[in-house]
Amino acid sequence: MLTLLSNSSWVFVDGLSLYYTADDIMDLFARFGTVRTVRLKLDAMGMSLRCAYIEMATHADAERAILLANAASRALQAIHTVPPY
Repeated sequence: MLTLLSNSSWVFVDGLSLYYTADDIMDLFARFGTVRTVRLKLDAMGMSLRCAYIEMATHADAERAILLANAASRALQAIHTVPPY
């Protein structure tokens, strides 16, 4: 789920893979515009809470990210990553 926060350039994304890093999220959202900041939410043990705040360069970039990422979400949900055993 992607949400534009108010009238800003911040996007909230929920339902991420536990294995995504801030760099992975930055790479993913860079396809939609310039990413300024990624704040991956972590618990006290340093494990992902599966959500992040992404600051895009502009409000227009944030809107584009939401539009395009939501359109691609069905394909992204089919991708699962697991660590090697």
